[in-house]
Parts: sequence; structure tokens; C-alpha cells
Amino acid sequence: MKTTLCLLATLIFSGCAQHIAKLDYQQAKAYENQYQEELKNLSLPKENFKMVQVKNKKEKCLILTSKDTKDESYEIYWDELCKKGYAHGLGREIEKTLFTHMEQIGIYKNGKVDGYYYRSDINNNLKILAYNNNKDTYFIDELIVKNNNSLI
Repeated sequence: MKTTLCLLATLIFSGCAQHIAKLDYQQAKAYENQYQEELKNLSLPKENFKMVQVKNKKEKCLILTSKDTKDESYEIYWDELCKKGYAHGLGREIEKTLFTHMEQIGIYKNGKVDGYYYRSDINNNLKILAYNNNKDTYFIDELIVKNNNSLI
């Protein structure tokens, strides 16, 4: 009985397909062309950074910052040299808004990160170490406070 059921199931599932569907080169190429057209119409990711004038310099001194700095209280400071209108050298960058305070130590060459930088988000106790603009290495340094025998 089991053999008959297995044979019957095999005939039902395989007997319906009389031949394997074939796809010629033109049909395959049509799918590729459609994919390439869709890819062209996709919106490309926008640049995440912009250059802004630092608050504490009177001469032109642009530095790289996030494109999302739309807060009216946003201020950025650079405590090192400016060369050809851009932040230059090893220095400290301080970004402040009404609710945030971030400090960064980095090496800049004509406004671009050269080598590595270290960023500390004071309010959120988050630190970021990056070796260049393309590779960020994250680590979290948490502060544990003991208050009346409970951890905060």
C-alpha cells in the first residue's frame, strides 16, 4: 500500500510537468535590462556631511560636520589652526546645541579627517574611535554609579 501511494504521489507531482521551461538569451537579457533601469531610477544616498564655519574663528575656517545640524542653537568650535580656509592639524572640535555636547579630537588636513579621530558624546556617555572617514570603530564606555546599594 505504501509503495502504491508513493508511486501515485510521484506520478502526480512529476507527471504534470511535461518539459522543463526554457529561457533564451534575449529573455534573460530583458530581465537584466529591467533591473538596470530600476537601479538608475533609485534615489542615491545623500551626502551625510557638510562644511560649516567654526564659531570661534573670525577668518574663514570650515570644518566637516553632520548634515543634520539644523538646530538653531548649534555651535561648533575648533581650537587649532586654519589653513586655506579649512581646519588643519591636530586639535579639538566642540559641538554644542541646547541638548547635546560632543567633543572630538582629530587630525585634519585641509578640512578632512587625516588618520583618526576620537569623539565623545558627553551627555550620552558614548565614545567613537575612527581611523578614517570610511571605517568607524565603535566602543561604549559606561559609567556605573552605586546609589543606595542600587546601580544607576
